[in-house]
Amino acid sequence: MKSQFINIKAIGTWAGRALASIFMLVSTQVKADVIITPAEMGKGISADRAFPSPQQSYTPIGDIVLKEQGTRDFAFTDRYWRSLVLTAPAGWEFKPGAGKIQTSAPSDFRVTDIKVTAQTITLRFCVRTTEFIDELIVSGIEVKAMSGIINPGTAHIYRSSENPGNALVSHIVSTRHPLGLGGTSFAGLSLRPGKVQKLIFAQKPQATAEGKELDGATEVQTVDQFGNFSVEGLPANLKVKLKLTGNADELSGAKVMDIGTTAGNGKVVFQGLSIRDSGMKKLVATAASLTFAVTNDFLIYDPGLEVPATGVDADYMCIK
Repeated sequence: MKSQFINIKAIGTWAGRALASIFMLVSTQVKADVIITPAEMGKGISADRAFPSPQQSYTPIGDIVLKEQGTRDFAFTDRYWRSLVLTAPAGWEFKPGAGKIQTSAPSDFRVTDIKVTAQTITLRFCVRTTEFIDELIVSGIEVKAMSGIINPGTAHIYRSSENPGNALVSHIVSTRHPLGLGGTSFAGLSLRPGKVQKLIFAQKPQATAEGKELDGATEVQTVDQFGNFSVEGLPANLKVKLKLTGNADELSGAKVMDIGTTAGNGKVVFQGLSIRDSGMKKLVATAASLTFAVTNDFLIYDPGLEVPATGVDADYMCIK
């Protein structure tokens, strides 16, 4: 009898462990985390597509996918609508009215709806059962940057803590950061430089004695329409020429350099330049098919007669 009692006890212990394992497995299947697959086509959009470029346009960013790992990751809503609101990061907007929502089949979602404004994507749905592993796919979303000036880093479409909607969805982290940092990313958004359109003086000469090599570097760069450094569309070879406004014969030294992609690759530094006559001077940089650049005035002085005043060096600028 003792032996039988021990066997029954062992069987009971084994059964308890088995039931516990089954319970843990079921619990894991019932509720886990929604996995977000962000849209991937919003990174590296050309600045030429940004506002207020003449070529401004919206860019499709691909699909945003929300997939359950457990059947209750999208909480049961019965017959009531619930909303999940996604927000555009600062400096970006959505194309109003563009976008659609679809679900996997079979699905616990009974009805779904989407509304897209310039600043938000509102997903609405009813979850009437919790039987299936559901997938929610948001497609057709398009974005546009509201400035072509490139900022470092990536912005994100996000769920705002200030306007999240009322849907309960596991594993989605809201944030108050205007660029979506610190929250769940539904898409990364960033710009790359647009096509080269003009030259700028990145560095300029300083006040220098006449006939002497110009103090300070004289650096010219290629930039897009917004002033971002760019080599987009830059030919392999492109000559940049320097001259003075007025009497070009006053400028001596190497006045021509190759800024093309096989040479300076968008940046050239002129060295050994000198100007023989004193006075206020301006340098002009020109290249075929690009808008020229010009410095403000800088001083060339006679060292025997003049002492340059503090602050006479002019800032560089670009003129169309």
